[in-house]
Amino acid sequence: MKLYVVSLLLLVTTSLFLSGCTQTESDAIVPEKNNELLVDVARPAVGSLIQELNYSGTVSGSEETVVRARVSETVLAIPVSIGQQVEKGAVLVNFDVSTGSVQYDQAKSGYDLAVKTYERYNNLLKAGAISQQMLDEIKVNLDVAEANLRSVKNLVMLESPISGTITAIHVNEGDFVTAGSAVVTVSKLSSLKTSIALSSADLQKLKVGTQVKVKLTDDPSVLSEGTIYEIAKAADPATRTFEAKIRLSSQSGFRSGQFVGVTIYISNGEKTLLLPVNSLTTKLGKQAVLVVNPDSSLSAVQITTGYRTTETVSVLSGLSPDQKVVISGTLLLKEGDKIIPREAK
Repeated sequence: MKLYVVSLLLLVTTSLFLSGCTQTESDAIVPEKNNELLVDVARPAVGSLIQELNYSGTVSGSEETVVRARVSETVLAIPVSIGQQVEKGAVLVNFDVSTGSVQYDQAKSGYDLAVKTYERYNNLLKAGAISQQMLDEIKVNLDVAEANLRSVKNLVMLESPISGTITAIHVNEGDFVTAGSAVVTVSKLSSLKTSIALSSADLQKLKVGTQVKVKLTDDPSVLSEGTIYEIAKAADPATRTFEAKIRLSSQSGFRSGQFVGVTIYISNGEKTLLLPVNSLTTKLGKQAVLVVNPDSSLSAVQITTGYRTTETVSVLSGLSPDQKVVISGTLLLKEGDKIIPREAK
């Protein structure tokens, strides 16, 4: 349904390396005597990850129904307007019945005749001229005619299936619409919702009851909270995503039809090693860092990384907390170089 972007926030318990994150490659390396270089280094910080999931959605009523045409015909009248409150059963659209495409006139004439016939036979029963059985047979004919007229009316006079507010009118008077086309949308706006599309990976991280942050796309200062109250059991066959429905706060200030951004924060509480992204290099085509040896020479150590932000990356394996790592200027250095380590402050 909607695209999403994944980013990370980091709760860092130590931050020795942060001062080196903004230096350029040339600033981080200062030539010294004997061709050795003064290089910024630091031990990895330790922190827990908070994953930030971002989605987009559209606000709608908690209950919303799109009324669709049941017959291909010309729209004769639309007796409602956007924003109007309607009760269940209110007529929303009238279609032209003069073309005979739904045989409305025949059904109406048949019903009127059945009513008159029943009334006449009922009077005969009162006069003792016919039996109750004969009147019952006439009543059956009346019931059939009434059901037939009601069926035809349902085709040409679309009624609201719920009490609510008209939030969209998709046609104009005089339009020729085909059966199945959207005609009017009716919503219950006493409470609002939105929905987001979850990937299979994100599906495993969320559950009913998860709290979310919601902001208006056109005005991010309009903020509110929401709660996931339903997650689809099956993926959408077209997008292969899972719809999650979010109930919005009654004080959200949002209106039906507005676009919103949805943010969800997830933390597993686990600690991990954290390094500046600038400290990353490669060894044999795999991610690595330059570790400072006791003799101040450099060794390229392969590591496994996890989530990252634009500035920080988590290290899952390959590095220990007490090892010093070059945190910037890695493009100008290589394994075996000797340096003068400068502790980042």
